Amino acid sequence: MTIITTDDLLDLYNGIRPAIESRLAEFSLVWGEGSNLDLFIELVFCLLTPQSGARRCHQALQGLVAQGTILEGDFQSLRDSLRTVRFMNTKAGNILLARESLLRGDRSIRLILEECGTDQARRRWLVEHVRGLGWKEASHYLRNIGLGERLAILDRHILRQLVEFGVIPEMTGSLSPRRYREIEGSFLRFSDDLSIPPLHMDLLLWYAATGEIFK
Repeated sequence: MTIITTDDLLDLYNGIRPAIESRLAEFSLVWGEGSNLDLFIELVFCLLTPQSGARRCHQALQGLVAQGTILEGDFQSLRDSLRTVRFMNTKAGNILLARESLLRGDRSIRLILEECGTDQARRRWLVEHVRGLGWKEASHYLRNIGLGERLAILDRHILRQLVEFGVIPEMTGSLSPRRYREIEGSFLRFSDDLSIPPLHMDLLLWYAATGEIFK
């Protein structure tokens, strides 16, 4: 299906809405029933994604979990498991830091996020305290654990779609926090105008760009 107009987008949404709702229900289970380890595993996925394909990152993550490297691996073993992911040295180091503070520290990920209170505050804490998470990755993480109801994951696929639909004038490179919030506001208004929940809109635009609903 060629997506050109908002009517086309709405038709596509009506067709894939059950699949979107199913995937979001899976995400909600992570927060609703998941352990601190489950929350950490999703965090590692989002630490892997900058400038790397989601499928490839997911495969690397599965390897880390299956081999036990995600919990016990040192820098070298983490690095060796991330050879298919870009910037494997940096990302291995980021995983080690996150593991030390969020799995072996005094407070669990769940407790920290609960204490933050709001999704905006949660995202801000993640960006400020987890090396390797920017605004996009922190938003992505919160969505993947069943939170972040009105946050936008502004990756290149979503930004390109926002340009196509005239929501923003052009693609931009690195986004400052201020610019991220501005585009996020435009994304939310676009979602509201079409009566599509923002989390649904994210997966809808991703599907329109890639032909799949992933994570």
